[in-house]
Amino acid sequence: GGTMRIAKTLVRLKERYGSRVRLLIGNRDANKMRITSELDPSQLSHQMLDKIPGPYWVPESKRVSPRKYLVKLAAGPDGAVPPEPDAAALRALNTPFNRLRWMLAETMGAAGDEERRRTELSAVSNGRAISDDEVVESYTASVAAGGWMRRYLELAELAVLLNGTLYTHGGL
Repeated sequence: GGTMRIAKTLVRLKERYGSRVRLLIGNRDANKMRITSELDPSQLSHQMLDKIPGPYWVPESKRVSPRKYLVKLAAGPDGAVPPEPDAAALRALNTPFNRLRWMLAETMGAAGDEERRRTELSAVSNGRAISDDEVVESYTASVAAGGWMRRYLELAELAVLLNGTLYTHGGL
């Protein structure tokens, strides 16, 4: 199990068997390409925090911007509405890992995927503890040139017509 191992296996099968294997691109697959730009240090500056809105495809009443997400994190696990955290507290929380968590939870419908990735990374490294930075690096490396997720997207299709039936991901 694990998304990395499954996707890597699918890529190997596609490369080995060519047209006998068809890969479909889903909305979360395509959205992962945002990771390289949105986790760039220039996007994590405190000045940018107030400029990045929540995802336009989420109804406005449910939209969560990175800033709102950090304020929610500052509240702690009890979920009490905190007073507005000061700039230093927001800066401390505005990390690549927390931005990744926001992207997954609030823009991709994949809350908790970063912890599933951490578990999988630990499993493939003989139970070694995996840091937040290693989780972020795993996501960014996977979509960078030569990465396994990038390769999946290069080989995959948005839709496939087989014997008169159109196959596509429901999120598209």
